[in-house]
Amino acid sequence: MTIDEATRRRLERHGAAALRAVSGRPTAELRGSRLEVDARPVAMASPYMSPVETMTLPRSRGIADALGALLRYSDLDLHRTSSPSEPLARVVFDVLEQLRCEALLDPVLAGSARNLDAAFDGWCMDARNQQVGESAVGLLVYTVTHIARARLVRITMDEEVDALTETTRGNIGAIIGGPLRELRGTVTSQAEFAVHAVDIAERIAAFAGPVAASEAVHDELSVFYRMHLPQDWGADESHEAEVSAGSSAGLALVDLQRIGGYEIYSRAHDRQLDAGLLYPTPILDECRRRLDSLISAQAVSVHRLARRMRALFAVDAAEGWVFGVDEGVVDGRRLGQLVARTTSTDIFKRDRIVAATDAVVTFLIDNSGSMKLQRHESVAVLVDTLVRALDLAGVKSEVLGFTTGAWSGGVLAGEWRAAGSPEHPGRLNQTDHIIYKDADTSWRRSRRSVSALMRTHHFREGVDGEAVIWAHDRLRLRRERQKVLVVISDGAPMDTATEHANGRGFLTSHLTAVNDVIERRSEVRLGALGLDLDVSPYYRNTAEVDLSGTLSIDEYRSLEFLLSGAVAPRVLSAAQSY
Repeated sequence: MTIDEATRRRLERHGAAALRAVSGRPTAELRGSRLEVDARPVAMASPYMSPVETMTLPRSRGIADALGALLRYSDLDLHRTSSPSEPLARVVFDVLEQLRCEALLDPVLAGSARNLDAAFDGWCMDARNQQVGESAVGLLVYTVTHIARARLVRITMDEEVDALTETTRGNIGAIIGGPLRELRGTVTSQAEFAVHAVDIAERIAAFAGPVAASEAVHDELSVFYRMHLPQDWGADESHEAEVSAGSSAGLALVDLQRIGGYEIYSRAHDRQLDAGLLYPTPILDECRRRLDSLISAQAVSVHRLARRMRALFAVDAAEGWVFGVDEGVVDGRRLGQLVARTTSTDIFKRDRIVAATDAVVTFLIDNSGSMKLQRHESVAVLVDTLVRALDLAGVKSEVLGFTTGAWSGGVLAGEWRAAGSPEHPGRLNQTDHIIYKDADTSWRRSRRSVSALMRTHHFREGVDGEAVIWAHDRLRLRRERQKVLVVISDGAPMDTATEHANGRGFLTSHLTAVNDVIERRSEVRLGALGLDLDVSPYYRNTAEVDLSGTLSIDEYRSLEFLLSGAVAPRVLSAAQSY
């Protein structure tokens, strides 16, 4: 059965808990179907890690147990340094290491064995349904995986598998037979095992021919041989090569638009729009009246909220001097006083320390079609109230939105089809980035344009990764000391034309990769507010609000909690009254 996004995430959270238990690694996590340890991606081309629309509970558990075994028994640094450089050879090497780790699981864990079988059998069936036999390289890896699993873990009794792989087994049996026999005896030593695994991988790559050494191998390989996020395969090494450790300045060396192999078919139709020009003035005036009515109906004091925002963002700053004090820096103007009266002690001065705000907050709002229900009005109330409170607190704020210029690709998709529909075109729709309020304009002067959030005729689809980059780059140009970006969204990225042409997970992979770099490298602090849905698979610092009813204090506390995690120095007590 096809599962919805909420069910998928619930399975992912349960799987993350299971893999932590199996691996003994408390920092292991699954984010957006990607394995992470210590907030770093682990890129392995395991056949169990394929994204599928259908998922059973045993299969989900099997994936978690497989990942847990990998983290428990594999030295990932040793694996990385031992790995071949050719794409096909690396895939085979990754698969063999995964199977070695599964072979080391305690046989007493019968439940884990059943789960691993369920995950493997589900993958086998999906691969056949995806016509794995029609890809020469895909069938080769499929066959090697079955041969190695039968030797290291368990034999799979499946007549369809035997029929599909019979010819390929006969062709490669003599080629890899020698090192294959050595694998079983070296499963307890990763270094010794790696020697034979590399030998097998390189022999398979040589057997496959020149395609193994070219980037075309990724087109030949079925999606079932890639990790959950194929665009991120190997990204843990490439990110480190591009960005020096801990360097915020080094972020400029990374092309966020192209992380993980992300491509854009054309930017010719992309637009940056002023929200105040989206609708005629009379319509915006009516939107403003409606928004003011909704705001007045909520039981939240903007002035109290402003005090809390001021306290949250306040930092100590020196503002002038305090003179005539007993200690500090000698005040040269009072030296004569010391000569006249040697007992004087009030000849010093010190900095006058005051609480000041030097911060800017950007709210980046998902303007996709799923926000059209009553949810968009609640978001407008929430954001307008917060922007006004931040304004009163002396904190700059910016309100941005993102959507697409058309449904299902529009003009851009038409151009692509006219060009013969080349494979893997990249993002295949025109993006609309909307400025509801810029950081240098006060809330009072932006009231009309912010009220455009009350209209949804411009809400279509969402390309989240590029929108995050756009908002982030705007913040990086600001001079404020504290820079916070809050994404407000109700789900994963979705653009029908792009997903159809590039495969499921193309946009999600890019969003996750972009967020990973920003969260680890940028001076901009990133967080996300999930609307009736958990967005933690895509962002580390998250909060969730329920907008199905009337806004209450709880929604503002959720966002305040999110901001406190981003700002970090001060966390206010939830018991304080609004």
